[in-house]
Amino acid sequence: TNNSATVAAAAISILHWFVQPDICQAFIQKADPLNLSNVAWALAHVAKSYNQQHHGDDPNQNPHSDKQNPPLESSSSESSSLTSSSPPQQHQPPGPESLAFFFAEVDDRASWLTDKGTSRYVGNIVWAAATLGFTTPNLLNEIESHAELFIKMAETPQCVANTIWACATVGVPAPQLVAAIDQRALWFLEQDQVQGIPNIAWACGKLDLTAPHFFAEMDKRARALFLSLKPQGVANTAWACGRLYIQAPELFDEIEKDARWMVQQASPQEVASVAWACGRLMYEAPNLFSAIENEA
Repeated sequence: TNNSATVAAAAISILHWFVQPDICQAFIQKADPLNLSNVAWALAHVAKSYNQQHHGDDPNQNPHSDKQNPPLESSSSESSSLTSSSPPQQHQPPGPESLAFFFAEVDDRASWLTDKGTSRYVGNIVWAAATLGFTTPNLLNEIESHAELFIKMAETPQCVANTIWACATVGVPAPQLVAAIDQRALWFLEQDQVQGIPNIAWACGKLDLTAPHFFAEMDKRARALFLSLKPQGVANTAWACGRLYIQAPELFDEIEKDARWMVQQASPQEVASVAWACGRLMYEAPNLFSAIENEA
């Protein structure tokens, strides 16, 4: 709608003003963890929305692909004479150099952030950075060093799922975090945070780190999980099982029962991921392969 476009344009204009180094640095020095989390979230969502609208890119779509989204382009109309008096008019989100400065400055305050901020605030920041293609090594190291405490203090499983997704997306190993997730597998699965489950599974597969209790408990709930997830979530979970050689008979039985739905609703890459997992785990899935053949 026109109103949505106006709001989006205003948000982009404000962010261009905000990421000027002097303004950005002054804000970070005075902001509390909640403020930093909210700004990081806003930067990521504005950029995601812009890319989806103009390029069809979605960092969370088919995340098991190794293909990287193209970086955001800096606006050609950006002027070096910007002042803090009024936001400039821009049509694209801030470019990668401006965004990198913000996340680098925030990452320099990693120890303070993890000490004063909640797991949700810290998780939002590392998720936003990873969504935009940036690594926050100090923050991720702090999380990994205090993995059990990070999960214990988490308000919801979703912030932990976002954090491990960020680790996997930027390729930062997190064995202690995965181990801590595995120890609290029942908590994750009983909280009914459906989208977080495939994100955790995919991250384990991407990082080549197994979580046996998590996957075993997940498989026990395969029916409810299958009915709640979109095809992408099912495909990511199946792909992770295949990548880690984890047998999940209940999950693959559910896929086989509703093979036609899976093939018709999922993208070609998602269907290929499920078929690949079946082959890797030596799981016979005649209904699935028949549905693939019929849709070819």
